[in-house]
Amino acid sequence: MLTGSQEGLTRNPDKWLMYSAEPGFMIALATLRADLGPDALDCLSGYAVLLVKPEGWIEGILTRLLRFLADSEFEIVQTFRSELSAVAMHELWRYSWNVGPIERIELSELLLSLGPAYGFLLKDRQNCGTWASTRLAGMKGHSKPDQQRPGQLRYELRTPSRVMSYVHVPDEPADMVRDISLLVDRQEMVRLIARCSDTSGSPCDIRPADFDDVSYVDRSLFYESRSSVTASSLMRQIRAVREIFASYRLDGNRYGIPPALWQEVRALAAAVSEMPTTGTKLIQPLAEIMS
Repeated sequence: MLTGSQEGLTRNPDKWLMYSAEPGFMIALATLRADLGPDALDCLSGYAVLLVKPEGWIEGILTRLLRFLADSEFEIVQTFRSELSAVAMHELWRYSWNVGPIERIELSELLLSLGPAYGFLLKDRQNCGTWASTRLAGMKGHSKPDQQRPGQLRYELRTPSRVMSYVHVPDEPADMVRDISLLVDRQEMVRLIARCSDTSGSPCDIRPADFDDVSYVDRSLFYESRSSVTASSLMRQIRAVREIFASYRLDGNRYGIPPALWQEVRALAAAVSEMPTTGTKLIQPLAEIMS
C-alpha cells in the first residue's frame, strides 16, 4: 500500500517497492526535500521530462519534436545536457532491459554513447487533471513501429525500429525524479526540480544552434561497408561497428558520421529489433500498456 506522500509520485505499489530499495533514488528524494522543502515534489504533477537520445539528434528530429510538443500543449521551460555512462544506462533501463536479448542491450549502449543527450523539462498547459508525465508517456506510442498510430509521438518522429526510439519519457513523477538523478549531478537535479515550482519563469526559446555539440551525419564523408562485418553474427557486427565509429569521433563525445555507416547502423538496429525478447519487463512502460 502507498502512503500519502508516495501517492504523489506513483500509482504503482510494485514500482515503489523496487525504487525504495534503490539507495540512489532514496537519496535523491531526501536531497530534494532537504534542499527545497518537504512539499518540493508536489509541483511535479504539472511537469514532464523528455530526453532526446543521441540517435534522435543524428536523425535531426528537433523540428518534428517541437511541433508535436506545441500541438500537444507542452511548453519547454528548461533544458539539460547529459552524457550517459554504461552504468547510468543500465540503471536507467534496468527494469526494461531485463528482457534482453543481449544484442539489443549492446546496440543500445552503442547508440547512447554517440554523443550527448539533451533533456527538456516540460510544463503541461492542458492542466487536465492527469499527471503531465503520465499524459505525455501515454502519447508516446508503442516501441514497435507497426503498432504506432498517427498523433503518437513515436509515429510523428518516424522512429524506424524499437531499438532506435529517439526519445525517452518517464511515466510518472517518481520516474522523473529517478531518471533526472541518473542523468545529471545532484546540484543540477535540485535546480531542475526547483524550476517546476517557479511559476514566474518564461518558456525557453529553443534553437538548433543551442545544440551544436551533438553528433550528426556528415554527407561529405565516404564509408565503404566491410563484407566481413555484415557476414558475421549480430553481436560481432555491433562490436565491429563500435570500433569503426572510433575513426569518426570529433571533439569531446561528438561524431561526424558517414551516411553509409549510419544506414548500416539503422539496418543493424532493424535486425536486432526482430530478435525475440526473453521474459517480461519488470516494469511495463505505460505507452505499451495503453497501446
